[in-house]
Amino acid sequence: MNKPHELDLKSVGNARELGGYKTRDGRLVKRNLLLRTADITKVSDEDKNVLRRKYSLSTVVDFRSDYERDRSPIVNIDGVEVNHISILDSTVIPKTKVAKLDISYNEESKYKIILAAVDRGIVSEELYVNMVSSETGKAGYTEFIRLLVGQPKDEAILFHCTQGKDRTGIAALIVLSILGVDEQTIFDDYLLTNVYNKDIIVKEKKELRNMLGEGADIDKYMSALDQVNIDYMKRLVEFMKEQCGSVVGYIKENFGATDEIIAELQEKYLEEE
Repeated sequence: MNKPHELDLKSVGNARELGGYKTRDGRLVKRNLLLRTADITKVSDEDKNVLRRKYSLSTVVDFRSDYERDRSPIVNIDGVEVNHISILDSTVIPKTKVAKLDISYNEESKYKIILAAVDRGIVSEELYVNMVSSETGKAGYTEFIRLLVGQPKDEAILFHCTQGKDRTGIAALIVLSILGVDEQTIFDDYLLTNVYNKDIIVKEKKELRNMLGEGADIDKYMSALDQVNIDYMKRLVEFMKEQCGSVVGYIKENFGATDEIIAELQEKYLEEE
């Protein structure tokens, strides 16, 4: 299966880059500098070497919560700075709605948590809106942009969450919008998760069907697992436009991206075709 923008990694899921996309003014996003993945907690020694040698990786941004990091600690890579930036807080994932659900974490309890999260409205089309409008989300993505600005030229930054699709997908929207990539291309990049996670998605759908029965609406739960739903991203873009006129307008007003910062990031991450 063709996997556009694929990274040369074997031990990291949903691993791809933003390089190669064309901007509206005809420039290209530079290759090998902006890397997005699922969590890298099981990265192999071989892939550590690839990240350092091929991609000149110097910075990792981990968008996972403290709970996620405690359960699956990140692996250190020599010479790479790791930045923990939480995006989710209790306004996005209310503790009262998930209390007593996460007992002993295993495959069976995972699905119970997912089902409850969707049925209780924790995971819905408003999830991304809630992330970017929460104080934690605003502070987190502001810090992410600050790290992009401070990133040494020609050295890669890798950003990830757990599945590399939601918090990471929003980060990719922010970066690509700042760089001037068109909306449809951003949507297409977001949907690549379903290409990269195809085998996992098939497995999860089978397991959900076994739990819920053949007639169950399996797809409504998949956005809480490893599949993305374009309606989530379209709703986020709609919200940003409603609030500030455009996605970039929202980024400027809420994540500290001044015109000068935008120009600096375009200079750093774009090149002529």
